[in-house]
Amino acid sequence: MGAAILGRMSIPQLPESRRLAGIATSAELIAAGILRNSIRRLVAQGDLLPLDRGVYARSELAAQLIGDDQGGERLLRLAAAVAVAGPAAVASHQDAAIVHGLALLERPPAGVVAVTRPPRAPGNRIGRAGIHLHLATLRSRDVTVRRGVPVTSVERTVVDLARILPFRAGVVVADSALFSDQTSAAKLRAVVDACERWPGIDRARQVVD
Repeated sequence: MGAAILGRMSIPQLPESRRLAGIATSAELIAAGILRNSIRRLVAQGDLLPLDRGVYARSELAAQLIGDDQGGERLLRLAAAVAVAGPAAVASHQDAAIVHGLALLERPPAGVVAVTRPPRAPGNRIGRAGIHLHLATLRSRDVTVRRGVPVTSVERTVVDLARILPFRAGVVVADSALFSDQTSAAKLRAVVDACERWPGIDRARQVVD
């Protein structure tokens, strides 16, 4: 692996990351041979942008995203939360709806992003402000990648929101997904059937019907 020179100090190059804006956790950087004092120096010289405690983006890529995308800053925070939550975590609920471009009756709080992870999957408990962690089963068909961020599928997103939101708000999301041809009534019913014993599923079934 090549090295970058910082004054008299040589450190390994930043590891490759498939995440949005090259996001990496401090544990991943350390595993790549970049020590904590080197991380601090990379931040100081502007190569790394701290997004949250222990998670960083490549500054140039992050700046480009924020400049090109009106919602780029929230998207970065969301991608950082997914990275912190563990390898099986995905963006979900209102934030997944935003990523998919679905209509919402009310926008989510500005300072909180939603993430879902399977209950037994490895990852932090995330007792930190700004991240609402949901623990729920995620089938492979429930997960996709949009705009560089792992998210729940459109139909899973609709059903998740229909389970927790008021009926009218759930209908707005479902109508948006159907009107934009991103899913079908049959796919929505299949997710409802797969989650038949979950809290709020009766309301979600009414929304889909």
